[in-house]
Amino acid sequence: MISKRSVIHFRVINIWFGFVLFLILISNLSHQAMPILSWLNLSLFFLVLLQCVFIFGKELYRKAIFVNIGLLSLVYSLSFINPFVGNGYAFGNDYLANYIFQYRTMALSFLLALAITYICVLYIFDKITTLKAYSISFVVILPIFVWHFYPYLANRDYLLSLPDNTFLYESVLLFTFYSFFMVCLYGYFLYKNEKSLGEHINSLMVCFFIMTLADITDTFARVYNIKLFSLSQYILLPVLSVFIITLFRKLNYIYSDFGQFYDTLITEGNKWGVPIKRKKSAYALSFLSLVRAYLHQKRNVFGLATLSLVFCVSYFDVSPFLKLHLIALVAGMIVLFFYLSALYHKRLSNGDLLSLHRHTH
Repeated sequence: MISKRSVIHFRVINIWFGFVLFLILISNLSHQAMPILSWLNLSLFFLVLLQCVFIFGKELYRKAIFVNIGLLSLVYSLSFINPFVGNGYAFGNDYLANYIFQYRTMALSFLLALAITYICVLYIFDKITTLKAYSISFVVILPIFVWHFYPYLANRDYLLSLPDNTFLYESVLLFTFYSFFMVCLYGYFLYKNEKSLGEHINSLMVCFFIMTLADITDTFARVYNIKLFSLSQYILLPVLSVFIITLFRKLNYIYSDFGQFYDTLITEGNKWGVPIKRKKSAYALSFLSLVRAYLHQKRNVFGLATLSLVFCVSYFDVSPFLKLHLIALVAGMIVLFFYLSALYHKRLSNGDLLSLHRHTH
């Protein structure tokens, strides 16, 4: 029997596959050239978003942490629009491309700082409410954010008046140093106090530490015109992998009976000052067992095969019309194969097939 936790993971994976299929299909439209690694990172951010959505639906202890991470991942994953906006591309409008780039860049900087600062505030101040934690976070972030990005906030056409994007990148670089400082501040208090917001939070903060370092390096290279060959994208891939594994473990925990019971104890224990310690082994779900359970369902196998087919065909150097014909032809063969397989197993279970055995004397 498939567990409830496995079903949740299946939903996340299938929705993510749908998003990946969408990216593959729209990549056939005219767009600015972008490395496949960038497309992969975009899709992984969407996977992080989905995990945060399902965590939010069940989390009892620190919901807002995953709201902030989810908003950051949402803006990152919506960046798939960027390559298609501009003259000569699918949505030809240079002014719109400029606005999308400008506000997306500022939004990513702000949401990254918010996600990190909110966790720091929760760690520094014991038993603080969500409203107070957000209030302190905004009081700290907004003055610094407005100081660095005021010209762009006051005049939406300010970036158009500049010769290039260097000045915007300088503002991003300086503001990212703030996010990096807050991650280091969290590490300092963690070293001094050794208290825990939850066993998964420290792993997420390590990811934020590497992510801010990569952003600083990448932005510094843009400001001073240094070629790093998309170094930040290569760094982002393993960071996102750790993020996904961490949230995978979090989903395992909160969707288990054990996790719900202990989260209730933690919530109640915080009201009375009673320390509650979690155990790890009681809710463990191995990745291999999840893969086996996923591939056991034929509709999942069919969806995975369809996604692989579309991915392969999309990279043929032929017209989109011919690609559609190839996809329809192979997809029809896959459907026919699964139909005949299901029909065979049904006939076999009903005893309608003749069974021959060799008899030896």
